[in-house]
Amino acid sequence: MKFSTTPFMRKERDFHEGLLGVKMTPNKSLKSEKQKPFFARPLPRSLMRVNLITLLIGLGLSQVDAHTYAQQITLKKHNTSLQVILKDLEKQSGYTFFYKKNEISANKDISLDVKNQPFSQVLNMILGNADFTYDFFDKTIVIKKKIEPHREEPSRIISKPIINKSLDIQQETQVTGSVSDTLGRKLTGVSVSVKGKSGLGTATDINGAFVLKVPANATMVFTMVGYDPQEVAVNGKSKFDIILKESASSSIDEVVVTAFGQRSRKSDLIGSVSSLSPKELRAPVSNLTAALQGKVAGVVSFQRSGEPGGDNADFFIRGVGTFGTNNKPLILVDNMEVTADDLARIPVDDIENFSILRDATASAVYGSRGANGVVLVTTKIGRDGPATISFRAEQRISTPTQTLKFADPVTWMKMYNEAVTTRDPLGVEPYGQYKIERTAAGDDPITYPAVDWLNALTKKTTTTQNYNLSVSGGGQIATYNVSGNFTNDNGLLKMDALNNFNNNVNFKVMNLRSNIGINLTKSTFAMVRTVANLQNYSGPPTNGAEAYNLALRANPVLFLPVYQAGPSQSYIQHPLFGNADKGQYANPYAQIMRGYSERKRSDIQVQLELKQDFSTILLEGLNYRGLFNLSRNSYFAQSRQYNPFYYEPIGTDPKNNSLLFREINPETGTEYLDFVPGERTQSAVFYMENQLSYQRTFNEKHNVFGMLINTIRDNVKTPVDNNISLINTLPNRNVSLSGSFTYGYDNRYHAQFAFGYNGSEKFSDKFRWGFFPSFGLAWNVSNEQFFEPIKDVVSNLKFRFTRGVLGNDQILDTRFFYLSDVNLNSADYGYSFGLPAESGRRTVNGIVVNRYANPDIRWEISKQTNLGIDLSLFKGALTFTGDFYQQQRDNIVQARSLSSINGLTASVFANVGKYKSKGFDGELVYNKSVNSDLWFQGRGTFTFATGEYAFFEEPAYKNAYRQRQGTSVSNQFGYIAERLFIDDNEVYNSPAQEFGSTVRGGDIKYLDVNRDGLINDDDRMPIGYPTTPEINYGFGLSTGYKGFDCSFFFSGVGRTSLFINPTTNNTSSPLSRGIAPFGIETSPNAVFQEWANNYWSEDNKNIYAAWPRLSVMPMANNTVQSTFWMRNGSLLRLKQVELGYTFNKKLTQRYKFKNLRIYASATNLLRFSSFKLWDPEMGGNALNYPLQRVFNIGINANL
Repeated sequence: MKFSTTPFMRKERDFHEGLLGVKMTPNKSLKSEKQKPFFARPLPRSLMRVNLITLLIGLGLSQVDAHTYAQQITLKKHNTSLQVILKDLEKQSGYTFFYKKNEISANKDISLDVKNQPFSQVLNMILGNADFTYDFFDKTIVIKKKIEPHREEPSRIISKPIINKSLDIQQETQVTGSVSDTLGRKLTGVSVSVKGKSGLGTATDINGAFVLKVPANATMVFTMVGYDPQEVAVNGKSKFDIILKESASSSIDEVVVTAFGQRSRKSDLIGSVSSLSPKELRAPVSNLTAALQGKVAGVVSFQRSGEPGGDNADFFIRGVGTFGTNNKPLILVDNMEVTADDLARIPVDDIENFSILRDATASAVYGSRGANGVVLVTTKIGRDGPATISFRAEQRISTPTQTLKFADPVTWMKMYNEAVTTRDPLGVEPYGQYKIERTAAGDDPITYPAVDWLNALTKKTTTTQNYNLSVSGGGQIATYNVSGNFTNDNGLLKMDALNNFNNNVNFKVMNLRSNIGINLTKSTFAMVRTVANLQNYSGPPTNGAEAYNLALRANPVLFLPVYQAGPSQSYIQHPLFGNADKGQYANPYAQIMRGYSERKRSDIQVQLELKQDFSTILLEGLNYRGLFNLSRNSYFAQSRQYNPFYYEPIGTDPKNNSLLFREINPETGTEYLDFVPGERTQSAVFYMENQLSYQRTFNEKHNVFGMLINTIRDNVKTPVDNNISLINTLPNRNVSLSGSFTYGYDNRYHAQFAFGYNGSEKFSDKFRWGFFPSFGLAWNVSNEQFFEPIKDVVSNLKFRFTRGVLGNDQILDTRFFYLSDVNLNSADYGYSFGLPAESGRRTVNGIVVNRYANPDIRWEISKQTNLGIDLSLFKGALTFTGDFYQQQRDNIVQARSLSSINGLTASVFANVGKYKSKGFDGELVYNKSVNSDLWFQGRGTFTFATGEYAFFEEPAYKNAYRQRQGTSVSNQFGYIAERLFIDDNEVYNSPAQEFGSTVRGGDIKYLDVNRDGLINDDDRMPIGYPTTPEINYGFGLSTGYKGFDCSFFFSGVGRTSLFINPTTNNTSSPLSRGIAPFGIETSPNAVFQEWANNYWSEDNKNIYAAWPRLSVMPMANNTVQSTFWMRNGSLLRLKQVELGYTFNKKLTQRYKFKNLRIYASATNLLRFSSFKLWDPEMGGNALNYPLQRVFNIGINANL
């Protein structure tokens, strides 16, 4: 039978879907949507799959507007309890009721006699008499007592009236109207009643409309779970248009998404799960991961780069819990495993739920994949009703949060001269006084240039555009949600007008998503999801971050970046890039402008999900769910570039007095673009998931839930270039069987057992399969009888405890780890036979072992314990969730500490490492609705995550402080710097510092920790805090008054250190790029203004200067890791500010808009930190692409 007011409701309302109430007891299991059995059969061919999907989509779309709600109820009861009647309704309708047991039990017995009446009328007749209201959540109806609402002025307000004929109502008038939310979306199932008349009421239909006869002087009450109730006086009016506002006192966390898409009331949770509203994730950034910092308790997050396409934030759930290969969380979008880059590119407008599973019990069913926590993202689906069109457009302007400051070229030359003579008094100064004076005068920039390379390469600001369009709706047969998103992100690099191509960074992302749900039968539901993510990156021949690296590594006084050809050389059609001598000097401008690179990535997914309810077929409460997902991913990179022509000025042409330039490299320069191939990868993933679940409630107190899940994942990557090998062509498979069993008694006591049983190709037969169990207990104290007297103050109090074991098979980045890897044709180990002069002399390649067989390698084990508390005060106005946890990692694979003369050609690995971590994560949420116009919402999170080596195999050092045991995985080892030597005499009278360079006054003086009279490796020890922050926190406030709303959010990190790299190294890794002055002659480094202002010199023997005694090449004594280069990396940042205005409903409806909002927002506005050289969130990556401060204006419209 069909429910007359939208049986297949999928309400995407972000803040009220499933707000069930914290102490509601289910009458029986929360049933999933009607499902159909899926019988095993061979996988269909690709064409058959496409045809099936096309058929399903066509069927759904053809029925979208078919609102034929024919479900009828026949029921005859005399003096029967409300509980019994609800059970009969469940059997006839297929819906499940949630309610508070004590409220339902207290209701008087009911007599009822209806025949073939619409379900909605029967429901209103029963609940209206009992003074209850209700709301829908998928196939669940939530029943709650009516509460006193805020009084609101009438405006305007349709459905068939439900009137108790026994009531004596005089002077009745018929009122009509509609009910919608603040976004203009019609609300179905809103309870419309008359204050003081419990037998009179109705509910809004599929279009949010209602019709009701009421007394002329009546006051109507509109209530719906998740919204503030409203009272409206009739006062003789007949039409009303009611707008319900989302309740500030309701929390979206009351219903959270847990493992494998299960939805649970927060009051029933045992594991540690946190959920975040999609609106909390909204920020003026193009990367979702950049919005996580401080927003989610238990997540440690920081961003090291702001380059478009390379700005992913690093994030860990409960910190770094291992020193093994895999320490990143599992990320699932609609139950499909994705990468962090996939997560970063999901539009926030597509997200319905965002959850974090933090402990063993919550993530146990994911087995080995969930050892480091799980990120669950669920995308929006359609809901019954007319098509709703939502559009968002944003325009952003961004600028670096901080610009690097370098010394001017004149100061640079003077310091360079000093660097030569201070180490060698007989050295020759490379820059004469005349050149310095002429450069300072600036009257001849061609002959005496002074180049600001950073300014020559980069702009101050850039722009980004973001657009999102979605269409959502549906009917009795099908629902749909189709969305498209486009982001165009530009970089900060400049272009040369002579180039006919764009070498600036540009990153375009296109997302297309379609979620179509189809009710195949009364008990069978199908969901077809299709996703396309297309990424196009273009930029300089290397990348955007390289521009900032190169800007530091060029001589600022030898030549200009580019010259302008005069009339005498107007025939030259290419840029005249500057250089000197033979063209051996680095010209960053030429390197960036010489061409462009492009990267393209395509990710296509098709997913079919089937749900079958066996309640009426086999067993009540039994459900099946099957999911089949196909993914195709392709990526390629390539570049096109020419060889620059370099020039230097040689004088002027006497005919026209124009400058003449000599071509330095006429043989090697080119005017055409050449093609340089890059990396190419392809992959195909097949994923299948079968889930059988059972949920029942017995005797109204015993709630039982069980779930078994089987998954198979097959991943094939096409090897290319040098990676072609037999092993790399084999599919990578992961098979698992997992389950979860939960028992709840009287909504007070809860127990859960979960397990994962996984197989891995990394291990031999005897260790291939791993069994990882976990259990949890919870006590809902606030539901005890003795707690009732303080319920008005402490509305909810719950304690949770979990303990479990998880496995991790991502031990090293190699396949079939238990097998040996032998190269039978190694040129490095070859041997030549015969004498050097013999004609028959030949060389035969040798044999080398790259990896030794080890059948005893086994799973890395994570033992996790969690103790949590859920607290709610003042009827939910203030909520707190806190968790203390402890983790112990055993069997971590590490290389054995063996002698280098044992003849082995490869490292030997074993499960010997141990690591332990602990911490606390908490969340505090405040909601206050002052009246119907004014509301406040506050949110604060705090995460503390620390860890240390419990065992690490290393040499038996004489001094215990040299051992890693007891230190964090990201703790740095180094020397304790006391200060700088004041002069050479102090050097001679101090312990010898054995670092391979001559130590003089002004160099760094280190502490002799072991007091042996030498400074060497025996004096190295752990220094500072870990480079990964141990503390993440955030706090913010949102408020609104009538149409205006504003919000701000601060985020910060603490207990972290960053280290300056005092070398001149120029490597591909940003962390290995040194920022010391000078260095190589052909590409000398610039001098940071901080160093120029405060360095040790013969004239200023400041032993606490920021930079030691100058040198052209960094001295080994001054480049070792030490506290001299350690800085405090803690910071507090005003992460986000937003101000918005929602236009008056009457105004927007004139132009056919249901809702229209404009807003302005900004991110990274302010920063508070003791470190000033660059943005400390970038860590030691000074020369990386800077983080961005973004200003944004946007418009959001609903039609």
